[in-house]
Amino acid sequence: MDYYKLLGVSKNATEDEIKKAFREKAKQYHPDLNKEGQDLFKQITEAYHTLINPEKKRIYDQSLKRAKSSLLTNFEEKFSEFLGFTTKPIDGTDIHTKIYISLEEGYNGSYKDVVYTRKSECEYCKGTGTTEHSFITVCENCKGSGKKKKLGINFPCLECFGKGFKIHNPCKVCEGKGYIKEKVTKTIHVPSGIRQNQILVLKNGGNTGLNNGKNGNLYIKVKLKKHPHFKLKNNNLYMNFDIPRNKIQKGIELSFKNLKDETLHVKIPENLMQKTVLKVKNEGYIDSEGNKGDLFITINPV
Repeated sequence: MDYYKLLGVSKNATEDEIKKAFREKAKQYHPDLNKEGQDLFKQITEAYHTLINPEKKRIYDQSLKRAKSSLLTNFEEKFSEFLGFTTKPIDGTDIHTKIYISLEEGYNGSYKDVVYTRKSECEYCKGTGTTEHSFITVCENCKGSGKKKKLGINFPCLECFGKGFKIHNPCKVCEGKGYIKEKVTKTIHVPSGIRQNQILVLKNGGNTGLNNGKNGNLYIKVKLKKHPHFKLKNNNLYMNFDIPRNKIQKGIELSFKNLKDETLHVKIPENLMQKTVLKVKNEGYIDSEGNKGDLFITINPV
């Protein structure tokens, strides 16, 4: 057992810091207030009497160096971290989501609100999952190992979910998890020339890290919605018009909106009798460097 981690102090802690740490832990786990914390209280008391005595501390430090790799069992490490006896950072995980935009928004660039759910550190318990009314007991099912052996294979204990301990009277806000799920809205900039399935990254927009760990990132896959008139291929746009032959013979002019919301006028050649493709230069889609494709209009005489 690492007495420093048990009290939550550094190896260079002063006597005042050791006394203060002991008072805080003893108050939380004193048998008069927490009957099931009796064993832990004994360990805390032993740690205090060892570290507050200069000679005992010197001997303990020497033994700690000799057996550093074997002092803490897997259960003790998890137990200490869970109770907040360590400040080991835990990085938050990334979140992946999607947004759907129109061709017009992709061409001109736009701002979009992304609504999603993320994990944030519980402010009430500061990510520990415990309060002054909580107490911890060793899992009886796995005896603190966090594992149960079946058919020669170690499986995570289903009683404690592999932790090796159980928390009683956990933080009511986060139910002992150390984090809460909340719905957030982030406004992102979609640059002009965005492509289908392109990924936008919002730094630190993912799940919140615990104990000053780094936040994860938010990865947003962009999906281009189906357009009622245009089809996109590379940087070019394609559209079709079915026009009665009697109107084509007289010669007509097509009018429609482009992606910039401007009205285009395209004259159809007279007496057109078969399918024809007309090209309108620079009226296609745009790429990230500002290069524009062309618009191809298929005229179908019917």
